[in-house]
Amino acid sequence: MRIVIHPKGNRDGKLADVELQFDEGDLAGLKLTGIAVWADRRTGEPSSVTFPSRKYTPTGSNEERTYTMLRAQRDPRALDVLRGKILAEYKRTASMSVYARG
Repeated sequence: MRIVIHPKGNRDGKLADVELQFDEGDLAGLKLTGIAVWADRRTGEPSSVTFPSRKYTPTGSNEERTYTMLRAQRDPRALDVLRGKILAEYKRTASMSVYARG
């Protein structure tokens, strides 16, 4: 997994872009982009991870909805596990970053 750090003070609260690179199996040589780490609005600490998604409007509705492209196949906790790993990797990477030193 590779994380690109955005400078602190990014006004939209985005802390990092995340790219998942696959090295083994049927997905070897591919990467998933469009993942982001976001800061908590009150504390500024990394607090959430979002995955690529698309907006759509159901037929006959004026309500816009979002469809997340990366979904759990069996265990709904699988995305929470991945979010935790991404946040941990962000914190590890940010601690080595010039941006994290202020």
